[in-house]
Amino acid sequence: MKRGMTLVLLLLVIAGGLVWNVRRQQPEPTGTPSPVASPTPSRLVWSQVERRKFNDRLGDLKSQVSAQERSGIPNLPAHQILSEIDWLRSSTHDFPRMLERVGALEEAVTDPADFRAGDAQSPVDGSWGKWFTEWAFKLNASYSNLSQLEDRNEHPKYPLHFLDRINSPAKLTAHLNSLLTSDMEADGVDRRPELNMTVGALVRLVPWSKPKEYAYDPKLKDALADWLIQVARNPETGYWGERYREKGSIRKTDDFGLTYDIVTNLRGEIPDWDKVVDTTLAIKDTKFGWMRSGKYSNRGNAQVVEMLALGWKRVSPARQTAIRAEVHRMLDWCLEDSLLGDGSFAQIRENSPGSAAYSGASFLAETGYFNRSRRFWTDEDFPGSESDRQRITAFIKSHIGTGGDYDADYRRALELIAPTPGDNITLVEDVTYLVPSRAEKLDLFLPSRTPQDPPSPAVIWIHGNNGDKANPREREICEVLSSAGYVSASINYGPWGSWFFGTFRRNIADAKNAVRFLRVHAAEYHIDPSRIAVFGGSAGANLALMTGLTAGDAEFEPSEPYSGVSSAVNVIGDFYGASDYSAFKQPSLVGAAIRRLFLSSLRSYSPVNRVTSASPSVFIAHGRDDPLVDYRQSVELDQVLSAKGVPHEFILMDHVGHGFDLTTWDGHPLPRDLRPTILSFLNEYLGPAVHGSAAVTRPAEQAASRP
Repeated sequence: MKRGMTLVLLLLVIAGGLVWNVRRQQPEPTGTPSPVASPTPSRLVWSQVERRKFNDRLGDLKSQVSAQERSGIPNLPAHQILSEIDWLRSSTHDFPRMLERVGALEEAVTDPADFRAGDAQSPVDGSWGKWFTEWAFKLNASYSNLSQLEDRNEHPKYPLHFLDRINSPAKLTAHLNSLLTSDMEADGVDRRPELNMTVGALVRLVPWSKPKEYAYDPKLKDALADWLIQVARNPETGYWGERYREKGSIRKTDDFGLTYDIVTNLRGEIPDWDKVVDTTLAIKDTKFGWMRSGKYSNRGNAQVVEMLALGWKRVSPARQTAIRAEVHRMLDWCLEDSLLGDGSFAQIRENSPGSAAYSGASFLAETGYFNRSRRFWTDEDFPGSESDRQRITAFIKSHIGTGGDYDADYRRALELIAPTPGDNITLVEDVTYLVPSRAEKLDLFLPSRTPQDPPSPAVIWIHGNNGDKANPREREICEVLSSAGYVSASINYGPWGSWFFGTFRRNIADAKNAVRFLRVHAAEYHIDPSRIAVFGGSAGANLALMTGLTAGDAEFEPSEPYSGVSSAVNVIGDFYGASDYSAFKQPSLVGAAIRRLFLSSLRSYSPVNRVTSASPSVFIAHGRDDPLVDYRQSVELDQVLSAKGVPHEFILMDHVGHGFDLTTWDGHPLPRDLRPTILSFLNEYLGPAVHGSAAVTRPAEQAASRP
């Protein structure tokens, strides 16, 4: 600390000196500033000599930080302090604060105790950003650390009092209003960076009630939404941006970075999408656009494509044409100018080869260059995509572990361009599995194999009401399973007729016949007949549950076409399915009249009443915001399975509705990726898909061995 103070004093008295021109803070024309706003600094004028000396000293310290990192010494304190110094230099005239921060930076660079220090939550206010002094920076750091805790299913150690600053509609709007308009003639402060950081963090937290450990004011979500749409948005352009008071008038700006944060975190639920598209394309080469000096960058382009994808179905055909043309130009630039011959990407706005690789991979992933299912903007084929993928992959793999702090970016880039599920899968479509007169078929997804490979376990997927075996969700799920080594089958079953119980019994029979079909044709498709699972979504989940929980029950076992073949399974997968029809509240699915007249039958068709201690293992996934099937149906099933001692896993996700797949809901990422969880569950209770390891002994195997 003494060395830091000494540096400050020396800088104040160096020859050439400072010309102190202190002006009193001018009051805001609109009234008293909000008490939550940062205090306005004194405005000072530096001599050119002093400015040069300061910049030279700062440059020397930055070089020392870079040298430390090249030698493998991370210096988080220095990085946090440098971030604030850069902000102070670009957005304020607060020279005393700059000097104080440079003193702190010198201590962080020269004190060995600080070199490897990590961030930590403050026991005082619960924030992160130990070396930051500004709330906006601490808020950003806290969001990042809270996200990491959530990914690890961990909780913050201390109460999150730093959020109290904005935790009421009045506090929130006052704070945001204090940042929305800059009056640089009065105080010399450009509040745009603070606005962008603050809003960018809050739209990631407040609408989704994150973190769940913090009790937000019940009216805060609506207050933030009202401020964003009614106050901060420019209705003429559909955009958001800082405002500047200049000679008595207000100039509004259209800021792509801020708008991107808002649109993507609100998942595209904004007004005036046509205006947003027009503005996005119009401002691309302006000060707050997404190009730099008229040049593309993969980082900026990836964000543009991600945002416009959210609006694709909400805009007019004319705007879709404009989006398509712009994305084509971006892609041509990426492949011709950015992607180099050795598989690397040119560094445009990135500071390392690793970050350049990640930016390039991000853009190509967002456009769907390697994955047709993400190619929202065109139906074109890209014949060179596979060779480009191999070239990029080879470069990245040859540079991982070669030094520098680039490995994380390289690995993330590899994940983005990895082959999509289905690349090594054989699809056999429209296979007859019922009696020949039935129109319903199944599709088989066969994993790649060698003649020496043992038979694979199999998983049947059953779509929901009014679905189809070839829908994108059904195919994606089956491809994920088959890519992991499982034979998977997506089936169609009979339509739901007006007589609920008759069609329900027939559809359960169809699902059971799918199980039987796989057993009868096990040798043909290299299936292990003792290891079969049945999964389903929505109405298909109920069929899966009833199929797995009624093995051997004469009421539900079909007589043809595979008489005497077991329909028992090892594992059941229930995605947002109903488990207790007698308790159903949604009249659109099971009306009150049906419940009164057929209560005993409804109980008979309710999976919760079919669970025994010998039931197969069950995987359950449900969204808490499901408007069709109340998530408490799955909570009840979870409780019944626990009471009966049946192995199971229950995943309940916040802010997720009905109809999700393994990674997304309504076009947006799930709070957690279900693929590794499901594959782990199958590995444990159905047995591994490779190397012929013994399956877990479950009642289904015993049933399957019976004639």
